[in-house]
Amino acid sequence: MTTETNTEVVVKDGQDELAVVATMDRRAHVEQLLIQGHSQRSIVRELTNLGSTNPKTGRPWDLKTINTDCQKIRSQWGKELDDSKENRRAEVLMKLKALEAKAWNSDDLVMVRQVLKDIRTLFALDEETKVKPGAGGGINFEKAVFISGDVRVDQMSDNELDDFLLQGKVPAK
Repeated sequence: MTTETNTEVVVKDGQDELAVVATMDRRAHVEQLLIQGHSQRSIVRELTNLGSTNPKTGRPWDLKTINTDCQKIRSQWGKELDDSKENRRAEVLMKLKALEAKAWNSDDLVMVRQVLKDIRTLFALDEETKVKPGAGGGINFEKAVFISGDVRVDQMSDNELDDFLLQGKVPAK
């Protein structure tokens, strides 16, 4: 039995290794053609031109096979991007925490405020997601600035924000 994990194929229980190698080779070509912007139909033609055919039938790869490859490749790209973004976000957070500690130790409230703003931005804490029905029965997700009562921190001046953070004073309207 062969199991597939994203773009990798694992051989199990005496699986036909030739078929596994063909799958890996085909996916490598499909990935390069996707990067170049080819459509799935174009990928089928290009693979045929390269002499890459289904080893079981000797015929060109069918569109369903290429579609599955494209889905698996795009899924892998998405996971790699998510991992990369999360790793970078964690690295930035550690740096911000170090800056925050230094700012508190030196009583630099301006820097503390800036670091807190940066952390809120890093994790999109000032945004809430609104869900509403979309065209064709789908769902639209919209980002909106978080509003606490009548207070919108995104519209405050730096002085007003300092007062709000340090003393809880809300600017007069």
